[in-house]
Amino acid sequence: MTTKKLYVDLDLKQKLQYVKVSGIGDPALSQKINERLRGAAEEILDDFQDDLKDLPMGEVREGSTLSSTATVGLRGPRVVSAYYRFSTDAPELGRVPFMTYTSLVIDLATGRELTVRDLLAPRVRTAEGTTDFARVLTRSGPSGRLCEQSPPGTRPLQPNDIFSGKPEEHVVDVFPTAEGVTFTLALWKLGYPMSCNGQAITVPYTNLAGLLAPALDPSPHQGG
Repeated sequence: MTTKKLYVDLDLKQKLQYVKVSGIGDPALSQKINERLRGAAEEILDDFQDDLKDLPMGEVREGSTLSSTATVGLRGPRVVSAYYRFSTDAPELGRVPFMTYTSLVIDLATGRELTVRDLLAPRVRTAEGTTDFARVLTRSGPSGRLCEQSPPGTRPLQPNDIFSGKPEEHVVDVFPTAEGVTFTLALWKLGYPMSCNGQAITVPYTNLAGLLAPALDPSPHQGG
């Protein structure tokens, strides 16, 4: 679903695309899920809008648009997953730091948003498990690397890069789809050049045996 919002003070527009579910028997649960699916897209654009207040007057072109595009990964039976990417049609806004993508996974039975701890197996939290996980990512990456146009970073992936409670420390974003799980990587935090940032690697479920939590049990999904 797409909505538009106009910021009168800066004459900026938001073009908001977000995921919406239907067919859930409990209206309250359906509302809870859809509010969160929309809210995840709105929050980032609103934060970006707030960042613009720090720019000197006249640095933002009138009529510029901040946009989100939505992709559905899974729509049942256990979870719904959504991936949002954000962009702007004003080049000068690119100098404002903001998150360019985010994803979320919601349990359709409870309406609870699942974290990476809910999606990856407990063994991935260990040093050995993280090493195995990184090895799978690398094998599935372009030309068997995390970033094709760059040598390895300055340090390996560590458990805290995946499971830290601080968003600024997260390296791995988890987006399950019917074909597999797409991991979007903030590789600059591992010492890669910024050109590698946002590298997305999709791994088939069969290659993730022992690395996924029950919430992402591949048996109901298609790919393998």
